Amino acid sequence: MIAGTFLFFVLLIVLPPRVSPDYSGERSAVDEERSFASPRLRAWGDTWAVPQSGGLDFGPDALPGEAVVLLDHLRDIESFRDLAEDFGLELVGVIDELGMARLRGSAADLRRFAEAGYEMEGNFRVTIPPLVGDDEQPDFFGGELVGFESGVLRFLGVPEDNGTWGEGVRIAVLDTGVGNHPALEGARIRSMDLLDPSRGGIDDNGHGTAVVYHLLARDEFDTGMVPGADVLSLRVLHNDGTGDSFTLAQGIITAVNEGADIINLSLGTRSDSSVLRAAVDFALSRNVTIVAAAGNDGVEGAVFPAAYTDVFSVAAVDARDRRAPFSNFGKVDMVAPGYGLPSGWLDGEYVSLGGTSAAAPLVTGAVARLLSLEPALTPREVRAVVESASNDLGAPGRDAYHGAGRIDVARMERRNQPGIHDLAVTDFSFSGDGASRDTVVLSVGFQNRGTEPVSGARARLFLGDILVADERVDLSVGEVHALRSLVNMAQLAHKEGLTMRAEILPPAGITDARPADNIRVGRAGIQDPAY
Repeated sequence: MIAGTFLFFVLLIVLPPRVSPDYSGERSAVDEERSFASPRLRAWGDTWAVPQSGGLDFGPDALPGEAVVLLDHLRDIESFRDLAEDFGLELVGVIDELGMARLRGSAADLRRFAEAGYEMEGNFRVTIPPLVGDDEQPDFFGGELVGFESGVLRFLGVPEDNGTWGEGVRIAVLDTGVGNHPALEGARIRSMDLLDPSRGGIDDNGHGTAVVYHLLARDEFDTGMVPGADVLSLRVLHNDGTGDSFTLAQGIITAVNEGADIINLSLGTRSDSSVLRAAVDFALSRNVTIVAAAGNDGVEGAVFPAAYTDVFSVAAVDARDRRAPFSNFGKVDMVAPGYGLPSGWLDGEYVSLGGTSAAAPLVTGAVARLLSLEPALTPREVRAVVESASNDLGAPGRDAYHGAGRIDVARMERRNQPGIHDLAVTDFSFSGDGASRDTVVLSVGFQNRGTEPVSGARARLFLGDILVADERVDLSVGEVHALRSLVNMAQLAHKEGLTMRAEILPPAGITDARPADNIRVGRAGIQDPAY
């Protein structure tokens, strides 16, 4: 079948449901009364029911013996604590701003509490994404990913003299904490620990240190995008990189209350939850931008909270702008470098890090730079600016694997500078034509990455030495135009594959600012002759 065909393409580029609460006003669970429907339990699969017998089952991601409860008709926390103890339950924590509490006890006692009239759901496991190292060398359509080593900031268009970038902006990093590292000496970092305050937020995992490193570091790799920013490191994950949705929600609320402008979440959970969704809504309602990793499972569907509509979901690409196959897809807003990045680790060491958790802080850094210049922007306005300055990748236009495209800080910086002409060939992609098993559709994109509209450019596509498409195109700023051609499977089955070349020629009298991206060459083939 044609759907199976695409798994065997070799593409080598040789040139470059429930309404959330309204938190518009300050309020507290201590002095506000709430009403509820009949007793319900939130079970796995987003269904509600009270089990007929036995204990609770909130699904495989739920922590056993725990539940999150919406507080009901209680004037003070001590009254709720006493009530919980009457049912044999321990009150582990309360989030006043959300009116939610965390309970711990036996499944039978939790079930009795729910049947008494309290709305409950599981407390779900949160983890850092699976780490991706250079030694794994994952394949991408038959080719190996290429790591960045050094120079990722240059790749994104960040100048060398970025020492003041991020000044006046506070970034909250919710992770495993942060450790000492020479590259972070002198950086403005404040740590808090929501798991064990006596620890002081010290990182014994390494992941949180790496995330902060990509924001603030100053060393020979020059990988800190916004070294002038303030970072609030909140330890919400244990040393093994695991945590829970309630503590993560507490961390989001704490970050907002501590004055964060941006929250970086290089972590996630497969399970949606009311407490996490409400915490995200709370932050967004207070103009806090949230950037989150899409996840490293290589499956459709970003993890939560990246999966939420107004959270900036980030996937990863390599040094050739090729999508990393470990990146989750579906709800993706942006891609960023996320393979082979030099990263600070524990004990002053360095590792080569890959994954969406490494890509997310680069987007966070770009947002911090933007807010340092325009602090009044709302999260949606921030998203609009960053996405409009992105470089289209994959299928022409927004797609499930790349979102709006790969972040381009240079374009973001110059977006208000008139007189820039910059036309580019974006990427090649294949799709079924819906009619025949013997042909597929080859698409190539052309984008106006400048600051001026362009009329009368020529977009051309060659297969081998044959010109198969030649169009006159008019492109507004940021617009993407697609050329398409049917390709016979026999052409792809040839032992040398199919050579493709696309180019865009500026109209007479226009000088292109970056002529190197006006042409793109690639080769495609089929590894399996049976398709």
